[in-house]
Amino acid sequence: MLWCRSLILVFSLVLASFSGSVSSEENTADDYDSLSAVSAIKKALTSNPESLELLARLARLYLQQEDYDQSIRTYQQIIALTSINLWLVEAYTGLGFACLQQEQYDQSLQAYQEASQLAPELPEPYVGQGLVHERLDQLINAISQFKKALDLNPDIPDAWYHLSLIYEKQGDVETALEHSNKAIANSPSWAEAHQQQAKLLAKKG
Repeated sequence: MLWCRSLILVFSLVLASFSGSVSSEENTADDYDSLSAVSAIKKALTSNPESLELLARLARLYLQQEDYDQSIRTYQQIIALTSINLWLVEAYTGLGFACLQQEQYDQSLQAYQEASQLAPELPEPYVGQGLVHERLDQLINAISQFKKALDLNPDIPDAWYHLSLIYEKQGDVETALEHSNKAIANSPSWAEAHQQQAKLLAKKG
């Protein structure tokens, strides 16, 4: 899923802004394959159970493995341990994504809103809120959130793509096609965006 890959990239950018030091043991965990990395991080946590860096890496690995229950628990642990905005932004964004995958929509929306309040300059939590509203068929709210994200960063293909889906659902094929074109422009190899474009072109005739 493109949005999941985008989310992992966001986490990397958030962590790159963090001024704290990272131990060599923590760095080493990223060199292993996913399952080995989980084992390595869990082992490291036995001697440093409140390491935010280790917990964040573990939560991200759980997301990549689609183990959403474990990622939810780990992000909740991070939230309970820190008041540092950068860690909280990652934790709430990851929590929102994991809850969305589990169809826990109220919890997902609340987590994304917390992330937006902590870092209103980041577009990703607004995309997350848009996805929740779209799942709930709250299309006006979804459009508003996706547009907020694009105002902050017009190069997010997921926002363009989901706006295309919404406008198609509303019967506005022309606007839907414009948005699918934008999604492709920002992610040329995205198969789903090309399929959406082809479907809209066929509808347009």
